[in-house]
Amino acid sequence: MSRETPKSRVLKGRLEIFSEQGSEGSHWSFYEDGKTGYDGLHALEKGDVLRIFNDAARTELLWQGEVDFDHNSEKQHRPLIGEVQWLDKVGTVHGLQKGVDKDVWADMFLAEKPAVLVPKRPDKYVR
Repeated sequence: MSRETPKSRVLKGRLEIFSEQGSEGSHWSFYEDGKTGYDGLHALEKGDVLRIFNDAARTELLWQGEVDFDHNSEKQHRPLIGEVQWLDKVGTVHGLQKGVDKDVWADMFLAEKPAVLVPKRPDKYVR
């Protein structure tokens, strides 16, 4: 990974688009291996380091970098909900990763690609 991190803070799992009533759209998230329910769910935030792989063997790296969302692009006025950040593949989203094609980013999450996450705040997901 790109920074000194205790091995226990390197989380393995998969990408997930998470949405539920009240979340006002979809969140780019990571679901940690070996956990269940909300304990395994981590909403990505600016400063997290993410590695995304092609398959479960994690042999081909598709993307890696620091999460940094643009919250202003791709805004549309949608009936009944107003002005939101919108992708046809996903619907309302909370940010788009800077420097990555929006459809490529969405496709990796829709496919729930395997990933490794190093949280910006190392104590964030200690349970």
